[in-house]
Amino acid sequence: DDLLAHFYERKKSGAVLEGQVSMKGGMVPIVNKDVKDSLEMSFAPGDTSLAWRKYLKALQATMQAYVEEYPMAGAYGFFGLNSRTNLQVYPPSGGYK
Repeated sequence: DDLLAHFYERKKSGAVLEGQVSMKGGMVPIVNKDVKDSLEMSFAPGDTSLAWRKYLKALQATMQAYVEEYPMAGAYGFFGLNSRTNLQVYPPSGGYK
């Protein structure tokens, strides 16, 4: 809930893109709502927003519980995020066209 509230707050400032996002334009994202109707933004692994940190804490707790239930899952090494995470929200009847 906190992450979605943060998402909609960031939407007010223009940080959220609307539609299919591609990087075909180089470093500038291209948005095409004719292909996909969505709201999107991404978070860097080290994003300092409280909502993102709370999300990562919940994700870590979930992963820990999973490894406790399935110990072999922990045999593969450290789990973590090393690239941006994309958050997508679809309006009713949204998504790919």
